[in-house]
Amino acid sequence: MVLENAQKAYTSLAEKAPDQDVNHGDWLNLAETIVSYAPELLGKVVEQIRALEAADLPLPQVKQNNILIARVVAKAYYAQGQLQQAIEKAFDGRFSTKIDRDDSWTSLLMDWLVQDQQFDKAADL
Repeated sequence: MVLENAQKAYTSLAEKAPDQDVNHGDWLNLAETIVSYAPELLGKVVEQIRALEAADLPLPQVKQNNILIARVVAKAYYAQGQLQQAIEKAFDGRFSTKIDRDDSWTSLLMDWLVQDQQFDKAADL
């Protein structure tokens, strides 16, 4: 049921009505939720974000988008049981963005490193 709802949410956004305004920010906001329930939609979600990203975005906004996408990808890998890939991608998302209120991403990465028994790397964070 949850998987079906995630797929429906994806389809609703991807096949929006002509009078709906769905931009890359909407996809970024919903990407984590959709992918957490349906990790197999990761590629399609990232594709939608990139397709709607304005070509003239300022470099800081592009960097922030890349960080947020890396975090979604890392969480999708983790949800699929691919801890090593999740950790590798998580390092790409370990930069502070203007929307971060805390450093919870580093905390999550530390948890993954400990799960993978990479104690030295976890201690270095």
